[in-house]
Amino acid sequence: MKNKTKMLSIVLAIVMILTSVSIGVPTFAASKPSATQITSIKAVDNGFKVKWKKKSCTGYQVQYSTSKKFTSKTSKTLKVNKAKTTSKTVKKLKAKKKYYVRVRTYKTVKKKKYYSKWSAKYSVTTKAKKSSSSSSSSNSSVIAIRSVSYITGKNYGFKVTWNKVSGAQNYDVQCSFDKNFKHDVYRFSSNNGTTTTKSFTEIGENDDRDYYAEKTWYFRVRYYDKNFKAKPWSKVVSKISYEMNDYQNLMNNAFNEMGIVSTDSDFDKVIKIQRWIDSHWKYGYANEEIQAGYSLVKNKKGVCEDFADNFNIFCKKANIQSYKLGGASNNRGALHSWNFIEINGYWYNYDCEVTFNSVDELKKNNAFPTRFCKESWATSVYKLDNYSQNIYDCATPKANDSMINNMQKQLNERLYK
Repeated sequence: MKNKTKMLSIVLAIVMILTSVSIGVPTFAASKPSATQITSIKAVDNGFKVKWKKKSCTGYQVQYSTSKKFTSKTSKTLKVNKAKTTSKTVKKLKAKKKYYVRVRTYKTVKKKKYYSKWSAKYSVTTKAKKSSSSSSSSNSSVIAIRSVSYITGKNYGFKVTWNKVSGAQNYDVQCSFDKNFKHDVYRFSSNNGTTTTKSFTEIGENDDRDYYAEKTWYFRVRYYDKNFKAKPWSKVVSKISYEMNDYQNLMNNAFNEMGIVSTDSDFDKVIKIQRWIDSHWKYGYANEEIQAGYSLVKNKKGVCEDFADNFNIFCKKANIQSYKLGGASNNRGALHSWNFIEINGYWYNYDCEVTFNSVDELKKNNAFPTRFCKESWATSVYKLDNYSQNIYDCATPKANDSMINNMQKQLNERLYK
């Protein structure tokens, strides 16, 4: 009898232990909140603003770091207490500094916090806060450039404005695409102390100043005091060319039209990029003698190198690793450029060039462009230049033929069938 009672006690103890374990697991599972995703991130003065998707939770944590790995020494975590709050502005950071940002949810159950997985990380480079010292003052003894603006039209260039200095006899202004002002310097000297503006323009065919050709221009100004002694140069101000500014704006607008979001897979992003390119650009030569990539987005026509350069820019915006490769055909010696992109950890040769008139034409003829090219594309069909060969050798692992065929098949189904 005693043995039976002892056995019964042991059985009851085991049942109680198993019951407590089975009850505890679903309690934890129910407590753990679902992860969120970053929907946008933009730079502000000495900081950034990040937005994310609303989730059922108690609140959120925003973590930012100067390291991709979010090491403890380089990272800081901020708490957002309300579930309905889906954005956070972080300020007082270093200007023009790159930060990595990620977000996660948390839920409080019986005074215990449960955290979701971190979202995918995104990078942002903070802006430099504009100095208030550039305001004009007739009593100032410090020279400073107030603004550099674009002059558009036939005689394009820049207009430079600076503050008037009390007692100044005249001013010197310099403009150059050499930031050290050692060569290619264009100068202006006023004959009075009242002039506070100067326009630098391309005024004729024999003028070798091309304010479109160079990406960045630099400006500085100084004055001469009542004893006609030259004072120190002002702080140098830089300005990208009007062409480069327009190029960047057009590319930003194009990318925004693609509808790419942070939750898209790398392949989905490539599909959206290619769909936009197919409907907007074609292979060909533009008449204007302007920068190649700019010509493609402005005039809708360009050659293979232009396509590859702009595809790289789109991929960078979409957080996809991409490089431009180039080489000469082993058969005819013709030059060609394409992209080398990473999708799901594997590298693919990818050609985004558009040589057809319309997608409807492709469907009618049942002939589709090869976007995902075989490995032989870079090993035997073309002889890569040294720069491209180095990139190709270093990027691993490379997709095999089966993976390449599968990617091409999926792309055809999504875009051309």
